[in-house]
Amino acid sequence: MPQKIKYDLYVEGLTGASFVAPRAENLSAWLYRMRPSVAHKGFRKLPPTPDPHQLAWHPFDIPSGLKKVDFVQGLKTIAGNGDPTLHEGLAIHMYLANASMEKKAFCNNDGTC
Repeated sequence: MPQKIKYDLYVEGLTGASFVAPRAENLSAWLYRMRPSVAHKGFRKLPPTPDPHQLAWHPFDIPSGLKKVDFVQGLKTIAGNGDPTLHEGLAIHMYLANASMEKKAFCNNDGTC
């Protein structure tokens, strides 16, 4: 009996190897989509010149020459997804540092139970 996929997503298998490749070399990936690929609409034509401006977020402020920022102080979360209480998801971070972490330590426990 097929399993019920979380969030009612559609599962599609994608292979990238030749059909004549040995079985051990046939690699595949599983895609989880909101709609099956056959239900997606066609592409729309974009203008010939893309917009070169940054669209996602504004750049972070660079600290002045006198202000010291270590790795932990300069760590910024850009995006996140999932539920930490279920141990599912991810987070994307950027950092900016201009000083050493003197007498400090950093420990990342992502993925631990």
